[in-house]
This record gives sequence, C-alpha cells and structure tokens, in this order.
Amino acid sequence: MVISLFDIVVLIYYLFMVMMVVYVILDNRPPLKTLSWILVLLFLPVAGLIFYFYFGHNFRKEKLFEGKKKLDFKRISRIVKEQSLDLSVHDSSLTSDVRKKINIILLLLGNGKSRLSKRNIARVLTDGKETYDTIFQSIEKARDHIHLEYYIFEDGRIANRLVELLLKKIKEGVKVRFIYDKVGSWSLSSELLRKMEEGGVKTAPFRPVKFPMLTSKVNYRNHRKILIVDGKTGFLGGINIADKYIESDPVLNIPWRDTHLQLDGDAVNDLQLIFLTDWYFLTDEQIKHENRYFPDYLISEECYIQVLASGPDTDYRGIMKAYFAAICSAHTSIHIVSPYFIPNESVLTALLTAAMSGVDVSIILPGISDSKIVQYSSQSYFEELLEAGVKLYRYKRGFIHAKLLMVDGILSTIGTANMDFRSFEQNMEVNAIIYDRLINKKLVNQFQVDLQSCSQLNLSEWKKRSRFTKVKESIFRLFAPLM
Repeated sequence: MVISLFDIVVLIYYLFMVMMVVYVILDNRPPLKTLSWILVLLFLPVAGLIFYFYFGHNFRKEKLFEGKKKLDFKRISRIVKEQSLDLSVHDSSLTSDVRKKINIILLLLGNGKSRLSKRNIARVLTDGKETYDTIFQSIEKARDHIHLEYYIFEDGRIANRLVELLLKKIKEGVKVRFIYDKVGSWSLSSELLRKMEEGGVKTAPFRPVKFPMLTSKVNYRNHRKILIVDGKTGFLGGINIADKYIESDPVLNIPWRDTHLQLDGDAVNDLQLIFLTDWYFLTDEQIKHENRYFPDYLISEECYIQVLASGPDTDYRGIMKAYFAAICSAHTSIHIVSPYFIPNESVLTALLTAAMSGVDVSIILPGISDSKIVQYSSQSYFEELLEAGVKLYRYKRGFIHAKLLMVDGILSTIGTANMDFRSFEQNMEVNAIIYDRLINKKLVNQFQVDLQSCSQLNLSEWKKRSRFTKVKESIFRLFAPLM
C-alpha cells in the first residue's frame, strides 16, 4: 500500500484537530462555549481552525493581565476598605430607595470592588451634539490635567476639533494623557496621532497591532470611553470620538443615537482610579495618589453611584453580575436599550423569569444594525422572549447605540457594556450604576421618546418570518457564545 503525501497531510491535520479539541476541553470554559468551539473545529475544516485562532484565544488563562489584576486589587481594595461591608445595618444615611437595592450594592462592593459614593451630580446626555458640546466646554475649563480613554477615535471633524482644543490646553500648561484601543481606533491616522504627540499629548495604545483591520487580537479589547477633567468632572457612556454621532454613518447612511453621562463629585475619583490603573498597565508610569488627581470636590447634592469596571483584567464578570442581579431584583419594571443583544443563559433566564412573573419588561433594539451576524444572532432570542411576555421594539430612526438598563424606577446603569458575550467576558468595560429616581425618570422618559421611532414586534407576525431567516438565526445563534 502506497501512502500519498495527501494522506499524510490529512492524518496530521486530524491529529492536530484532536489535540485542539482536547486543548479546548482542558481550558475549562463554560460548557456551552466549549461545545460551540468543538463544533466549529470539527465541522468547519481549516476555516474552523482559523476562526478559533482569530476569536477563541483565552487571555484570561494567560499572564497578559496578571500584573494589572494585582495592581487593581491593591489600589481598589484600599479604597473599598474605607466603606463598611455591612451597609444595610450600619449606614443609617442610606435612603429607602437605595436600601431596596442593597444586595446589588453589596455584591458590587465585594465582587467588583466598586464602592458606593454619595455626593454626586449626574447629568444624562442623550445625543452626540449635546455630549460633544458639553465635553468641549469642560475641556475649555481644564486647569491641571485631561485624561481620555476611548475605544474608537476616528479621524473627522469632531476628532480634529478635539485635538486642536487639547493642543491649546497643553500650551496653557495642562497635561493630557490619551489611551486608545488600537483595533477600535484603526482609522486614527498616523498624521493626526503624530500631531497630538508632537504637540505634547502623552499617548498609550492598548495592545498595539500591525494590521488592526485584520488582526487576530479582535478579542480582549479596551472598550471603555472615559474622559476626566481636573479630577472633578468625568464622562462615560456609549459615545466614542467619531462624526457618525452627529452625522450619518457613511456605511449605514443613518445617524447613531446614543446616551452618555457626565459626573461631578466623588464618583469621578473612582473613574480616575480606573484610568490611572489602565495608564500604569500600558506605560509603567505610576502616578501618585495626589490631591491634583483626587481633589476634595465638595458637593451638597446626593446621588448614589457605583462606578464598575470589568473585563479580562478582573477576576469577576462584574457588569454581567450587575445586570443579572438588577433584573432579578425587579418588582415592577425593566427597561433595556442595547445595540448588541446576545444575552448569556443567566441573563436570558432572568429576563424570561421576570416577564413571566408579571414584571413589565421592555427592550429597544436596533431596527438597522451595523452587523448582520449580530442581528440574526440577536433575532434568534426574540420568539422565546415574546412568548414570555417581553415587549420588543426595533428602533427605525437610526442606529441606536445606547447601553441602558433601568429597574423599578430606582436603579439605572449607563456605560460601555453591551448585553452580549463580548462585553460580559472579553472586553474591558466601565458602567455607572446609579440609584436615583430622578436619573431613572429622565432615562425612562427618553425611552418613551425613542419608542415613538420604534415598531413593536408582534408574536404572531414574528412567527411568519421566512424559513430561510429562521435558519440563518439558528446558525448564527450557535456562534453567539464565541462572539
């Protein structure tokens, strides 16, 4: 019997695939994700292998973020210790509304190392123009430092205007530090970046790659959007630096609708701590815990806030647990806005259980998406959600990119995390968990405004969609745990 070269190659390939399957099993990921990767490797010859190396590498198991975890834990634990771990018993200053969500507060304090701050002013910003105008006004007032951390920093009118303003502030003696994600900011030109650096902006790219558009490092990205001015005013939310938030997206030919948050008060210290820890991780520059970065900024207004960071640099999936706990705590209402809705089993079960228990669950999702894969994967959940009584709405006026959760008129969260596997498990994210009826009312009111630009899904009509569409949904749902 003559063995051909082809036979040898096939044999080597199958042996390698067996080794890969064993490797995936021993990685001890959630069973659903493990089985999904095994199916991809076995039923997509060669392509499955490429797909795994592109999306499947598990950096949580490696040393990439170990030093950062230790630094985060050391710094944040010191601050958390200042706050009682038994708020429900010893802190009589908590309002009755806050006490209703005390279990969530304690969960995030213990697992997420996210302290509860009290003296804050929170301002909801509901579109790109309002957000950029407010950001530029705050930067104009800077006297000591400006810290920026963005997933997407895209060449255009907004970026040029921001850079010119930053360079102006540097000439006035203000220090500027800028973290950007190398993959998300693939369209940031070398010319604009060089202009910033030559003008005095200190820059730090997150996990640099040679070919951002074709990189194998698409997972484990820095998805945070943070801006801090003088340690007194902070911003976070869904809005990046890009013209599509005020003009039509050049690909979708529609504008992006998003929500951002301005913070003044004690919560800015927590946002500052996240930025400085990220900066140290990327640059080895350890900035001292000085009053200039953590100033005493006395505010009489009360607004209870926890700033929560999560990602591969933390041992806990803090934001996912926050979403899960908040949904489970609901007694009357849940309002959700998410551009990328691919819930894991825990969050999906919580939503179904809440709806079937009589809680009013309403969700706004994009009617037009920038990702067909995400769109079809998301649609695969619609039927069971509708059957459970969840109200689903599809936004038609543009691409809705806001990431919001409002519960019982008390708890709200605004931030960078989508309700999907990537935000829950892979990307570095930051959210503000707000316990305040006024903020919740503003967000719910905007939710009602957005509903006027939505169409509501009807279960009987949804079931009539084509068989071909159902097949695409089922196929892409298989990939949901891998995305």
